Amino acid sequence: MVYPSSPRNLSRSLEDVPFLLERLRDAIPAVRQQALLYGIGMLAQRYPLPQAVPVVRELLSDEDKTIQKYAAEILAQLVASGTS
Repeated sequence: MVYPSSPRNLSRSLEDVPFLLERLRDAIPAVRQQALLYGIGMLAQRYPLPQAVPVVRELLSDEDKTIQKYAAEILAQLVASGTS
């Protein structure tokens, strides 16, 4: 997956997952998108994240079509990594 350019170089760890999952439910679409792409998406490249699957699945119905698209891509990545 190719991510849109990030505002800065971010390093993520598994300790960030609870915070990122909260951000996926934020009222502001840009916050949800950042948490999805530069948080969960990046971590899913390295780790299985079963706790993220239900929250990312919710974003498939997001009001923002861009977030829906990214959620589908991240969900596919989570499933491909053995997370279900």
